Amino acid sequence: MASTPKDIVVTDHTPMPRRYIFLPKGDPYKTMNCRKKARAEGHEVYIVHDSKNRQLGIRVPISVYDSVQEKYEQTRKSRAEAVQKKDKKIEADLRTSIMSQFPKMPVSELPALLKHALMKHSGKVGRTGTLDLAKKANLAVRAHIRHRHTDYHKLLADKISRGDARVQISKKVDDIAVEWGYKSKPGKWKDERSGDIPDIEKKTRHKANSNHKPRNRCRESSSKEKRRMKRRASVVAAISIRNKILAENAAKVLPAGCTTMSSLRAGDEITQG
Repeated sequence: MASTPKDIVVTDHTPMPRRYIFLPKGDPYKTMNCRKKARAEGHEVYIVHDSKNRQLGIRVPISVYDSVQEKYEQTRKSRAEAVQKKDKKIEADLRTSIMSQFPKMPVSELPALLKHALMKHSGKVGRTGTLDLAKKANLAVRAHIRHRHTDYHKLLADKISRGDARVQISKKVDDIAVEWGYKSKPGKWKDERSGDIPDIEKKTRHKANSNHKPRNRCRESSSKEKRRMKRRASVVAAISIRNKILAENAAKVLPAGCTTMSSLRAGDEITQG
């Protein structure tokens, strides 16, 4: 059984293979189906990166691209309908969760809140897949309160850091949340806590950039220190062994009456036995 061809990483300056075409990133349907079809037919797929190692797109055979493009046009309407249906369900679910947690929130607040929270390709909390629905709804409401009902933006304009600004307006956010019917342990979703919306937006925004890989700097530092200590221990052990061998060899060749190398007179010779 023939093995499936592996993807080959190239730069944007690498010459284009004969009868291949470049497909820019940005259309998941075309990218996924072109890669799938190319592999199924035994063709190589080239992943194109720029000088900063950011993925720009892929190179696939022209015949594969033409076939996928034809199917893309044929299914455009049905795919659009499916996406619309999915978006409506996501919005309905988020709306229901919001109203269940904030039953006294004015209905007039919902359109702007949902539009902002569900904005596509923006890294907003409503689109993240790392939180459950209740948490997404709660954080979306608090973000809405922060942006629409506090002096948050004025504080930022006054050169206050985001973290400090959130601390300063946190009580007002909590008070409005309670006014809107929120009932939970005080501070459970406070904005100043680590891991709140800034981190969520950052994660989802990085997720959109396919080459991004979060780094654990503490773990990296610890790992480097362990490797450094291991190398040091190896060097110390090697030096100890070398000194022991030198001492043994010196004892064998010292002239009679000499106990150390320093006791040799200027004219003494050391001969190997």
